[in-house]
This record gives sequence, structure tokens and C-alpha cells, in this order.
Amino acid sequence: MNNKFLLGGIIGGVTCFIIGYLIYGLAIGSMLSEGTMAGVSKPMEQYNWALLIIGNLASGFLLSYILTKSGTLGFGGGAMMGAVVGLLMALSFDCIMYATSNMYTDLKTVIIDVIGYMVLMAVGAGAVGAYLGTGKKA
Repeated sequence: MNNKFLLGGIIGGVTCFIIGYLIYGLAIGSMLSEGTMAGVSKPMEQYNWALLIIGNLASGFLLSYILTKSGTLGFGGGAMMGAVVGLLMALSFDCIMYATSNMYTDLKTVIIDVIGYMVLMAVGAGAVGAYLGTGKKA
């Protein structure tokens, strides 16, 4: 791996952290809380911030790895790749959790979470793709 991959991963992680707060903390957090079993979601004051940061950095490095290996450059290309990856990851996880646990109380919550995560990954991958495309000729 090279420096472009590493910095792309950090950019993706920071972007995912910020966009995750906007989506899950502000936009759809209350809707998700209504559709999950009581006690599943922690209040923000109880978050394990170190693990939250590690998780977002892992998402950023995943996106950087996928975009680097696929040769996807630019915000638009990255966003499209991120949307597909986010859709498939969230759909896989959420459907399995809905089918096998009591975490989600209704299918509407699954759909909201899938859309939220798809948008999160699209923006994160868009930022990575934009960075990876810097200095490249179209």
C-alpha cells in the first residue's frame, strides 16, 4: 500500500465520522431509536469514542482499499462505488439481524438504516475518490 491509500483511508474515516453524526446523530437517530428494541442504543454520553473512531477509520480504509484496487477516481465514481458497497453491506447486516434477532422492531427501521448507511458510504467514498483523483488527468 502507498501513502495515497493511507491518506485516503484517513480522509474517508474522518468523513464517515462527520457524516455519520449528521445522519445518525441528527437526521435519523430518533427514527432508528423508535424502531429498535429498548436498551439497544446508548445515549451519546455513554459512547466508547475510541472504538467509534476506530470503526470509522476502518470504514475509511475499506473504502480507500476498494477504490484503490478498482482504480475508481473522482467524487462521482467514488460516491457510486460507495453507495453500492454501503447498500450491500447494510442490506446484508440489517436483514440478517431483523431475521435472527429482536434488535429491530419493524421493517421500516431496516429500510431507514440501509438508506442512511448507503448515503454515509457514498459521501465517504466520494471524499476518498476525490482525493485519489487529485493530480490525475481525466
